[in-house]
Amino acid sequence: MQRGGVSMGVRTDRADRRHTATPSSTLTTGLVACSAFLLFGLNNVETAALPSYAMALGAGPLVAGLQNSLFVLVAILLRVALERAVDHRGGRFAMIAGALGYTVPCLALAGCTELWQVVVMRLAQAFGLALFQPSVAQYLAAISPASTLGRRLGAVRFATTASLMAGPAAMFPLADSCGYGAFFIALFLTGACGTAIAVALPQISTRRGAGKRHGDEGASAPGTSTKLASAADKRAALASNPTPITHSPLNAVAAPAAVRASTPFRLSPRRRALLIAEPLALALGYSVVMNFGQTLAHETLAPGNDGTLFGLMSAGGLIASPLAGWMADRLGPKCSVAGAAAFNGFGFLLMALGGSPATILAGAFLCGAGYYGATAALVAAAGTSSSSESAGTFLARQQSALDMGMIAGGLLSGSMMQTGLSVSDVCLATSAIIGTSLVIWSMMYPNEKGTS
Repeated sequence: MQRGGVSMGVRTDRADRRHTATPSSTLTTGLVACSAFLLFGLNNVETAALPSYAMALGAGPLVAGLQNSLFVLVAILLRVALERAVDHRGGRFAMIAGALGYTVPCLALAGCTELWQVVVMRLAQAFGLALFQPSVAQYLAAISPASTLGRRLGAVRFATTASLMAGPAAMFPLADSCGYGAFFIALFLTGACGTAIAVALPQISTRRGAGKRHGDEGASAPGTSTKLASAADKRAALASNPTPITHSPLNAVAAPAAVRASTPFRLSPRRRALLIAEPLALALGYSVVMNFGQTLAHETLAPGNDGTLFGLMSAGGLIASPLAGWMADRLGPKCSVAGAAAFNGFGFLLMALGGSPATILAGAFLCGAGYYGATAALVAAAGTSSSSESAGTFLARQQSALDMGMIAGGLLSGSMMQTGLSVSDVCLATSAIIGTSLVIWSMMYPNEKGTS
């Protein structure tokens, strides 16, 4: 029996290697990345554009920020309600349903002329946000052996982050020149292409994918494979998106560090609190840019350059995410998170005080680099500092903190602007919040180089 078990393990390893070398699996990952690029891009563009559109329809800044906050909140509630159905039907089904949830309301938005209609359609898109984002990582976890999962998640992470660079730059000029009707039609076509790619994905059995990653455990202990696969899928989904669910994003270049978890130890209550509080503060700042970055661009940049601000923010994230992962491995979470958060806070300060377009754009770049870098390091720290049994649960709490930060950021920035403050004033207050969280992190998080 012992030799038979070893033989089965050898055959499983060989099958795993053959699967890794199969061109079709690489092609499938490419299709997932393309679909995610289009649909994450659709959501990124809408999240950034709708506050300005709502104010053009007569809404105040509070309502303009509130609609995005409600969008995220409804998506969180739907995600919980639909979790069992998603687990039963699989990642591909959830991707298709979520893609339709994004795409169909865009067609209706093209004909909306009143504020309440826009808000209702935006809330309808929460169905897409609840389903599509987490199902991308779930599908990849089902088709990928453990040896390649991190790289595949990283590739999709790159695509979803790049969508923030390409989407606003391509779509905002269309809204300026042709109106929001054409803008939403273009988004509908973008979503339709992403949906078609999702439909073209092969159907994968979740149980088969789990066995692929954990064949030996399943052979020796019935039921263990399913439990381990479930935990791995949860960690993969959260590591693939260390950003609020409105963005992809998503989603992590730091995923390999989060997945390997070579020397886990138990997190102290202080570390747990800091690993939850810091993402919340960072997401609050990210929400300010996503809600009112276009308004800031209209006030400070030349016409047609609002997409450039988001493009530079995304470029900063693309550069900083792998660098932050490297720093987390070499220097530990305290230094890597503190350095990235300092960039983020300084970026907001430049956007608040900058008197020239170059200063505003430099601030956007630093803001994106700091946000994406810090969240990647925070996810890696949480994933490698917890036992395999508790990592998924704690990462889920960290993701919830990111989501709540997005909600709070929209409400706070909208409320401040409703009282007559400018976007620059909001950016200055955000810089102070990030700076305060940085000081608390630096003073209280233990310096444990290379241990987490």
